[in-house]
Amino acid sequence: ALKDYNTALKDLEQAAYYDNNTNPRIYFEAAYIMMQQGLAIPAMKQNRFELAIRNLQQSIQMNPDFLEAYQNLAYAYQELGDTENAQKYMMLLQQRLQN
Repeated sequence: ALKDYNTALKDLEQAAYYDNNTNPRIYFEAAYIMMQQGLAIPAMKQNRFELAIRNLQQSIQMNPDFLEAYQNLAYAYQELGDTENAQKYMMLLQQRLQN
């Protein structure tokens, strides 16, 4: 399974390179894979979720209206026990949904 995750991440890295790092969906998908990897391999959870958070933040920086990224950020922070940031991103998501 680890090999499959790593292959998928390498494919996304290549996609980002060819896209000149302009597509927030690539960062979002990479973050999703990293979170799945962290859940599948508990010893890697902290590292994978921290990397996922960075990728999700990059997605939001590229597209502030990327609602799924806010939701996944809240989830990632919650999984790491950071309820303050989890609540922050859930509130930001709710604000975006109201606009």
